[in-house]
Amino acid sequence: MTAPTASPLSTLAQPTVGLTAAQLAERRTGLGASEVAAVLGLDRYKSPLDVWAEKTGRVVPESSGDSGPALMGQLLEPIVATLAQREYQKQDVGLEVLTVKEAVKRLPWLAVKRRTPSGSTFIGREDWQRASPDRFVLRQSAADYDIQSFSDLFLLECKTKSWKTFRDFGLPGSDQVPYAILCQAIWQADVLELERVDVGVLVDGRDYHPFTVKVEHALALDLYEQVHDWWHRYVVADVEPPVSRGSDVQYLRSKFDQVRDELMPSDPDVEQAVAQLADARRAAKDAEAAEELAKAHVMRLMGDYKAVHTPYGKVSFGLVKGAARTDWKAVAEAANAPAELVQSHTKIGAPSRQFRFTAAAGDN
Repeated sequence: MTAPTASPLSTLAQPTVGLTAAQLAERRTGLGASEVAAVLGLDRYKSPLDVWAEKTGRVVPESSGDSGPALMGQLLEPIVATLAQREYQKQDVGLEVLTVKEAVKRLPWLAVKRRTPSGSTFIGREDWQRASPDRFVLRQSAADYDIQSFSDLFLLECKTKSWKTFRDFGLPGSDQVPYAILCQAIWQADVLELERVDVGVLVDGRDYHPFTVKVEHALALDLYEQVHDWWHRYVVADVEPPVSRGSDVQYLRSKFDQVRDELMPSDPDVEQAVAQLADARRAAKDAEAAEELAKAHVMRLMGDYKAVHTPYGKVSFGLVKGAARTDWKAVAEAANAPAELVQSHTKIGAPSRQFRFTAAAGDN
């Protein structure tokens, strides 16, 4: 019987998914490259208040492998690194992709650079400035101790995206990456004192696209100073940052989870905030009405056509199956299920505070 052939994937380094409790605790004491954009208000998924709440222990951060996209990103990281290596080989530029451990073994000066106890996170100008690069890229002809230019040694960030999120990138081969990734690249280059970060992007598990970010010292210094100011103003001083986006309500719900059974006295600050809320509600209603009117115009023009594609977007107007819903209460009654049985399978969620706004009379 012929022995089974090893899968090409079996030769790849298997990533450790998620962070240990020790690594999560370590992460609280510093600011990593992936958090820089959030601090500056440039991350669509995380706000400055979110980062502050994690760093000051107000909330417990999730392990980086908990969410679906993060899990897939970690599992596919070795594959993206392999695709990057193949791309360099096609260009015949003599570049070798190395893991952090491999780079530390190969480069004496990197081995003595300050790192956190976990070993994979490097420390920059101050103890709180951190970077955990995905890969290093070394020119094979360069001596381990003699790096001559930014092309001899640089970093590689491995990303996985869908075609929808890949729209935020520019032309492959350029430096046109989303602001969040740009901030991450500049921060990592600053910590490692390097001048180039390549970004390899695997799109929908099929297509690989490379990007190159060349980092200027002045730009890195400007970014560091902005983040340094934020870190010391809010984290070190333990001062809550201003609310900056709607998603901050999640933290505020957990912070104010108890209700004082009395009416709050109004003051100019509250009145101004409520006035802004009223304006936003009015604008949202106007926008909703305008959208419904535009939708009606498009439906009338489409008639019985299934779909239409325009330079401004695609519209579908087809038939969809009706959703199936089971009336379990009626099922229980028809089956003569005892009330105790129904009660034993009924779950009541934990109480939570609900925010409701009622506009003043005449402002609807």
